[in-house]
Amino acid sequence: MTTSKESWQRVVDELEALGLKLKLHLDEAAPDSGEQEEVRDALRDMTERVQQGFAGLSNAVRDQAVRDDVTQVAGALRDALDATFAELGARLRRD
Repeated sequence: MTTSKESWQRVVDELEALGLKLKLHLDEAAPDSGEQEEVRDALRDMTERVQQGFAGLSNAVRDQAVRDDVTQVAGALRDALDATFAELGARLRRD
């Protein structure tokens, strides 16, 4: 089983890979244009912000209050999904 840190690192890695693929497509579509540089800067900025965001999330998971809230949210989400699927099942059985 992977840890949350490993899972979030995978998200970062996947986003970086996507950014690289987008950059390659941009390079093919519009080599050496001024607009390309603007897009490249925007992608670089987005990558930095994503990395900063995940660093913040990494710090947040160490906070017990945040962990408690996540547990509460997960329980509420589970209950909502259970109720929704129970209602859906009842409707399908009636129809």
